[in-house]
Amino acid sequence: MQQEATQMVTLTKARYEQGVLRPLQHIPLAEGQEVQIVLYLPEQVSPRLQAWLDFLRDTEPLSDEQLRQLEQAARRRPLFGTESSTP
Repeated sequence: MQQEATQMVTLTKARYEQGVLRPLQHIPLAEGQEVQIVLYLPEQVSPRLQAWLDFLRDTEPLSDEQLRQLEQAARRRPLFGTESSTP
């Protein structure tokens, strides 16, 4: 039986120790599963962005439809994508 792929967006803090990033919270991943990560140092993040990141970390996982809508909205922003901002 083929497992259904699930989408997950998770924000967590990690500590770099001996060449390995160690999450400070449990992350529900299968052993050996590969992920993509974005790194930033907390002192490099503006308070406004940090508030947004904290909000995302504390919310429930998004549904596939919510992720699709978020991705579409992000693509309309100059920082994230190249889509035209006109509907």
